Order: sequence, then structure tokens, then C-alpha cells
Amino acid sequence: MIFIITGKTQIGFYIQNKMKQVNIIVPTYKRYNLLKNALDSILLQTYKNINVLVVADGHDSKVEEIVSEYNKAGDINFRYYNIEHDGNVGSKPRIYGIEQLNDDGYVCFLDDDNVIYPTYVETLINASEPNNYVLICQIISKNENDRILPLNAEAIDTCLTFNVLGHIDSLNFMVSNKLAKLCKDKWINISDIITHDFNFFKECNSHSKYKFISEVLGEHRKTPESFIEESIDYVKLLEKFKNQDSFIYEEIFVWNEYYCTDEELKDATIIDIGANKGYFSVYAIMHGAKKVFAYEPNKETFDKLCENVKQFKNIIPINVAVHKPGVSSVN
Repeated sequence: MIFIITGKTQIGFYIQNKMKQVNIIVPTYKRYNLLKNALDSILLQTYKNINVLVVADGHDSKVEEIVSEYNKAGDINFRYYNIEHDGNVGSKPRIYGIEQLNDDGYVCFLDDDNVIYPTYVETLINASEPNNYVLICQIISKNENDRILPLNAEAIDTCLTFNVLGHIDSLNFMVSNKLAKLCKDKWINISDIITHDFNFFKECNSHSKYKFISEVLGEHRKTPESFIEESIDYVKLLEKFKNQDSFIYEEIFVWNEYYCTDEELKDATIIDIGANKGYFSVYAIMHGAKKVFAYEPNKETFDKLCENVKQFKNIIPINVAVHKPGVSSVN
């Protein structure tokens, strides 16, 4: 037994974590075949101390029946919950699931149109360390062409450092129950499916620095039944802005010369006069603005503006000058 005493802190922590219960919250809404695929991927996990909370958006007897059948299938506990139907916004079922948890253990999130690989839970739980309660991994976007969603520690740090929203799916991360309960409000009243998971992750990271695992551990699936939109690669877009004009890039994204707070921009309609190449328009959307009207009179600059913001349906480029009465406009 001497070998157990040697390095007992590290070994003791590893053994303790091997015994930790991992909760998987599965939001679902009338996608029964996809749900079964997701639950199958949980049954295949190499780590077995798992508790599954399937939360239906609105009571669904068919989902309840499916969950009951899976609960009989093996060592993993499956439980059915439902919330009042709320427009199929995944954050509401996740919040409800978090509220059912105790303070011990970890939680991760599996939407009904995604799957996790057999070592997903084991890899993440084994990577956790004392005082580190946020684990994040790679996932694949599964559509006509499989591809790894572009994510690495540098990309995550870029978004966190410049306080801009980046796309991180709830499938990417595992956090401690206690931390999830502390930060769950960051998912409340957020309907933008591209940014709400990142807001939750960012809040968790402010309390406990994340640990990145480069291994691909799950699939974010694109199917005709899936409501998840294509993400915008904010890191690549910011790099493009920096290369186009490093001074304006730093003025807006690093120094915040406009002194706009997230509270001022959230759900606001912005009129960006003299929008230039669209840097502030994009900044406003990243920080929660609902719509931006981007006015730019110079045709050459306007063309560059259109190119930069073409991914954003809620940025409207307008090729006119806004002017005071009695002052000529420039078209």
C-alpha cells in the first residue's frame, strides 16, 4: 500500500473524480428518432456513473415513454422532466435541469440532435484538476462534409480577452454542478442560439479557468430536423478586420473608444453613421444588439462593408450619407 501513500494527493483526487456523478441534461422537442440516437450515445459511455435528465419543452408522453424504456436498459439512470412549452429555446430546459442538481458532481449538455463519443465523459472527468471546474473539448460538425468546428485555446482566449461573443456550443463543455448553478442566469432570456452558450461559458470561466482538451469527443449534427444554425467564425472575422485596418480594429475591439456597455447594446437597434467597413456594426451585434443600420456613403468603402457583414442578417448596409438639414448628402 506504500505506492498509494506516495503522491496521495494526486492519486486521491483521481480516485475521487472517478467516483463523481456526471449529469447529462438533454433538452428535447418532438424529435424522437434523434433523441434516441442521443440517448444511445450515452448508453455507450465508458464512464458509467451518469445521471441523465431529459427535459421536454412541453409535456410529451412519447418522450416520457422513450425515457422509461432507456431507464430499463442498463446501469445509467434516465429521468424525464418537462417544462411549459417556451418556443423550443434550449437554454430553458438546461436551466431547469441545472436547478434539479445537488452541489456535488459535474454536468454536461447534450441537445437531442447531437451525439457524444464513448469516451466523452471519461475523458473530460479525468482531465479535471483541483480548483478547475470547466472542461472544454473539440466537436465535429456533422453534415454533408464532416469537419471539426474550429476551436482551440488561442481562439477561446481571443474571444474572452476582447470581450466579444464567440461560438461555443453547449456540447463542448462540462462544468461542476455548483458552478453551473452559480452561472445559469447567463442563459436566461437569451434567444440567440449562436451566443447564449458562449455567455454561459464566459461566466463560468470568470470563476474557474477552463482547461482545453484537443480530442474530438462529440458530433454537432446538421440534419433537416435540426434548428441549429451555422456558426459565424468570429475569430477568423476579427483577424480579417485586424489585417484590413489594425488601428480601427484596436480602437473598437481592444480600446473600446465608443465606451458602449453590453447593457446599452443588448436588444438595441443601432444606427451606425459613417459605418466605414463595418467594424462597430459587427461589435454591436456581438454584444447583443438586435439590429444595426450601417450607413456608409463612400462606394468603395461601402462595398468592403457589405463584404465584411454579409454573414449577419441583422446588419443592414445602406449606401447614403446621414446629414443635418441644409447640408448636402454624399451618395
